[in-house]
Amino acid sequence: MTYFTQENFTALLSAQSGNLGGEAGLQSTYNRLIELHQALYPRLRKHGFNLHTDALPQSRVLAESVSTLMSEETLTISYTRSLTQAQAVESMMGREDQIEPRRHPIIELRVTPYGLTVELIISPDAWCDQQNFVGKISIDQHRTAFSKLLAKLNGDYCFGFWGGTELSDMHLSTAKMPPARIVGDWLNTFAAGRDYLRVGHWYEPGDPALNAENIVSEVFNRVRDLYTLYDFIAWTSNNNFHHFYSKAVAAQA
Repeated sequence: MTYFTQENFTALLSAQSGNLGGEAGLQSTYNRLIELHQALYPRLRKHGFNLHTDALPQSRVLAESVSTLMSEETLTISYTRSLTQAQAVESMMGREDQIEPRRHPIIELRVTPYGLTVELIISPDAWCDQQNFVGKISIDQHRTAFSKLLAKLNGDYCFGFWGGTELSDMHLSTAKMPPARIVGDWLNTFAAGRDYLRVGHWYEPGDPALNAENIVSEVFNRVRDLYTLYDFIAWTSNNNFHHFYSKAVAAQA
């Protein structure tokens, strides 16, 4: 039996349409996400991943996704940098208000009526990290390193620059990665502060990989894969390539 049932997925449609009969299913979906987080998060911490929930709103499950500004039929749990790190980054961005998840790289667990997604998302509002990424891959050795990280992923990840909760046709698949030169040309089309940067895996309802006995290990493995990219991209004082960003933009002009 899969961990998330068909009723869990369709409950999101029912809630959006105002069907009160879907409230029980929606609560069940919420509870299952919380239980998944409670089993997953200690494992992430045990393995030393610098991923946290303390910078996010008190409610661990949100009815929104950083992949879009639109209202969507979704429930999410997200992992990002710590509260202290988030405050430092937002201060660099000229902000002193409440931390906003959209302004940071997020590894998101997202349930929609169409399945479960485990995805790394850096929204245009996370321009500090997006500029860091552009500056970093402007250096040949780091661009090559990023391409190698993508190549090491299983063949079922999708990578691209689109917005929205669902998979776009405008993506690259790690199963059919083009030559490094073409990937490089494609990366040059990415515009920090305008495009989404994202890579993840989309599960359809009923996917046997989401078996109740296996889902924690399955999702952990996905987060572990995505964390290698998160760690490459996310700005820290030890991963600071902002100086190269303006040069990269000028070279592309």
